[in-house]
Amino acid sequence: MKSLMLFLKQHSIWFVTILVFISWSAVNIISYYGITNAKIDLSNGQIFTLSKHSQSLLKEMKSPLTIRFFYSREAGEHNPVIQRYAKRIRSLLLDYKSHSHGQIKLEFIDPKPYSSEEDLALSHGIQGVPLDNFGTKLYLGLSVASQTDDIVAIPYLDVEKEQFLEYDISRTLYDFIHPEKKNIGIITSIPLGNFVPEGKTMRFQPWALFQQIQDLYHLTFIDPATMQHLPTDMDILLMVQPSQLPDPLLYDIDQYILKGGKTIIFDDPLIESANPKAVPHSTHGIDFLFNAWGIAIDPSMVVGDFSNATAVAQDNSAQQVTSYLPWPTLTKNNFSRDDVTISNLNRIQLASAGFIQKMANHSTIIAPLLFSTKQSMPLNVDIVRRASPKELLSHFKPSGISYTYGARILGSLSTAFPNGISNHPPKNEHGMSNTVDESASSPHVLHSVKDTHVVVIADIDLLHDRFWAQIQDMYGQRVVIPFSDNAFFILNMIDQFGGSDSLIHLRSKGNQTRPFTTIDVIKKKSEQLYLAKEKSLQQSLIILEKQLTDAATKNNNASSIITPSQGQTIEAIRFKLLETRKELRNVNHALREEIESYYFIIKWIGIGMIPSALCIIYFIIGIRKTVIRRRIH
Repeated sequence: MKSLMLFLKQHSIWFVTILVFISWSAVNIISYYGITNAKIDLSNGQIFTLSKHSQSLLKEMKSPLTIRFFYSREAGEHNPVIQRYAKRIRSLLLDYKSHSHGQIKLEFIDPKPYSSEEDLALSHGIQGVPLDNFGTKLYLGLSVASQTDDIVAIPYLDVEKEQFLEYDISRTLYDFIHPEKKNIGIITSIPLGNFVPEGKTMRFQPWALFQQIQDLYHLTFIDPATMQHLPTDMDILLMVQPSQLPDPLLYDIDQYILKGGKTIIFDDPLIESANPKAVPHSTHGIDFLFNAWGIAIDPSMVVGDFSNATAVAQDNSAQQVTSYLPWPTLTKNNFSRDDVTISNLNRIQLASAGFIQKMANHSTIIAPLLFSTKQSMPLNVDIVRRASPKELLSHFKPSGISYTYGARILGSLSTAFPNGISNHPPKNEHGMSNTVDESASSPHVLHSVKDTHVVVIADIDLLHDRFWAQIQDMYGQRVVIPFSDNAFFILNMIDQFGGSDSLIHLRSKGNQTRPFTTIDVIKKKSEQLYLAKEKSLQQSLIILEKQLTDAATKNNNASSIITPSQGQTIEAIRFKLLETRKELRNVNHALREEIESYYFIIKWIGIGMIPSALCIIYFIIGIRKTVIRRRIH
């Protein structure tokens, strides 16, 4: 018996290992055959658990819905990623059913080739993705059907959008629970899209954000050239660089906002997402109302933020990057922590954004939503257009002020038409003045009569695809994969103005981007140090080159023969020139090496640290056991 105990004691670590393996296998076998729905969600933000916001949404269901999940089991068996994702979708759908109080009926359908199930998938709008040249297709989508056979489908549940799975499903259910869509009016002076080739013609394709808005809301484009008044049934007003608005329309906007109208305004000093020549200067547009409210956006200045500057390729070289001051990548530190539309987001990308200021002697409240760090300074728009990223960086001097990129405008606003519209008679198509009968519509007000619901953002480029999403074509379907939260911020704001807070929380939950902010700060500081040294060397280089030119010119003017003294001078200058160039190359090389070393450290921490730590712990335990055994013997 003693010998057995001694044997077990000496080899206890191996027995523990075997015991752990047996326990792990037992837990997996029991969970597979028995506790199929039990799970522990240890993820940050509980992204694998049906959120309380989805549960609240399910409580609002008044009539049953049928969710059909189409998954090609055989086709997915050869792809572990798809197989795992399909299991997660199935698990999440079961969660929806369990919290629906019997209002959701679930069907899991395997659409095998040439089967009636495949016909059903196609009739519900599910997209089959070809896997090989033999016609094998993978179906991975779902449809939601009401009792009246209204069907809405998610054609393909792309694994790249896994973090938004719950939002996509809840959004589809929300549309069934609240079928009435809000009406959004848009006033813009720039095209909110691009012309893309389609065959031999060009087709106008809206920016992805506005395509999403169009899918969720009724949009009405208000053309100031033909529409003199706002629609009466409008729920939310979007204004994108509004310019040259006729007085009757401005008056309607003024009164709409003072009477509590919900409005989001984008006004940008430097638009990079549209042809500058095609963008009219913002005069007699929203600036006319801003003056009455006591706020201003300087049209000649944008903000340069050193701490948040985005890294861009230098001289079109992917090997050399530098920080571009006018393009800030904002993180949580630059968001309002009290505003539900943005506090849970992680990253917003701006481009050459202006800043909002309050005028003196006005009581209007500017509540910042997006703001710069104090390592910022205003940059002249003309200089930003001409200067390279390195030139901007070399002249950077922080003002120590945090600038407001976007804000809620609160408090009591004053009208820009204190005497009504009659003193600003509009002209008809014949150039004749019209008289507006104010009493015919609603009473004229001088100040806000309801709570103010206005958001102003001093940037338009954040709306453009290239600053927040990667667009992919998935077998004819346009798939939008966000890398920044720009669209979520705008959609959150619209959802809040439309009265849907639950969707805001769900959308915020979806994005789990974790930027390496500390590493970015270290990298930027080292970059600034190296650039200062590089600037000094560049100046020395210019002086030496001028000295060399002067020496050569002087000699040519005097004589064709170079004296020994002149030759020594020229050689000395050339030697200094070569040394300076060499030092300059070394500085650039050192900068690249230092940046690469930071990324190497991150990769090592992410990939090798935990296995290495476990090996060290195991090694220490082994050494300790050996020492103890030797002491015993």
